[in-house]
Formats: sequence, C-alpha cells, structure tokens
Amino acid sequence: MNFILKQVYKILDSSINSNSIAIDATCGNGNDTIYLSEKVKKVFAFDIQKNAIETTLDRFKVKYSDLKIETKSDKESSFLNVTLINDGHENILNYITETVDFVIFNLGYLPNGDKKISTKFETTEKAIESSFKLLKSGGKIIIVVYWGHEDGQIESRYLKNYLESFPMNSADIMIHSLINKPNNPPYIYEIVKR
Repeated sequence: MNFILKQVYKILDSSINSNSIAIDATCGNGNDTIYLSEKVKKVFAFDIQKNAIETTLDRFKVKYSDLKIETKSDKESSFLNVTLINDGHENILNYITETVDFVIFNLGYLPNGDKKISTKFETTEKAIESSFKLLKSGGKIIIVVYWGHEDGQIESRYLKNYLESFPMNSADIMIHSLINKPNNPPYIYEIVKR
C-alpha cells in the first residue's frame, strides 16, 4: 500500500465507526467502497461510468458468493449495507437525504480505464457543496487529487482556489502532500465541518 493510501485510510479509520454513514463519491474499482462497507453502517457509492459500477459489484460478488442484489432503478442497486449509484457525484442530493459522517473523493480518471473520462472541477465543486450540506458537524470530506495528467492539473488548480476561499467559520481544511516526490504525486485535502 502506498503512502498516500495509508494516509487516506488512517484519516478514514479515525473518522468512522460501525454507526457511520459514508459516501464514496467516486467508487472507481470499488476499493474504498469495499473498505467502507466493512466498517460502517451504510455506504452510498457513486460513479458516472457503468463499467466502474459493474467492476465494484463484481468484486462484492466474489467476496460474498450469496450476494442478494435489490435493483431500485436502472441507476441504483443495493446489497448488504451498500447502495451503488450509476450517476455523477454532482447529483448526490437526488439520492441521499440523511446526515452523513464521511465522504471520500478520488479525483482523476478510472485506473485502467479511459483516460479521456476524468473528473472535472465544475461537477466536483457541486458534489463537494452537496456533500457538505449532508455532512454532520465534525464530519469529514477527504479528496484525493491525482493530477499527473492535463485534466487533473486543471482540476487541481481550480480546486485549490475554491477550497482556499471556503468560509473559515464553516470548515477547517488541511492538505497532506508528498513534497519530495517527482511527477505530480497525488495529495489529499481533509475538510472537517465545524
């Protein structure tokens, strides 16, 4: 496990418990969704790419051979304590009304996927604002920024400006970064709601 991922899970583990409700705003290949499902009461996992949702579901099927899946719509299915949603994270408020404890974003493109399909600041900003509305006081949003590609660098710049102007009385925001590594290593924003 790389250093950034260790930091993410360290933050995550200190922020959740068995009664927590979490959002994986970019489920990708399902790693964070599976990790969260083993530690919290409920997980909502979003991805705009159907193949990411299918990969995540397949990983759960391997882990739980008797998995019973309830299909709620063509975009939403549930099993165990997980709801998978095949929609952009900017639409979080269309699916979730309850207070959440933790939200995680992994920005960039799907690992081993189409690099032309990448998160964009416009939808990420809306997703952060929506998540923040749902977040309980003391809850956290973790944003892992992968910016080793052109779209990621653009999103990284806009995101930095946006978070630097975030109201000080509503959240504390910290950045975790590797400053001695080449090639734009990923970094983490940690947002704690006041």
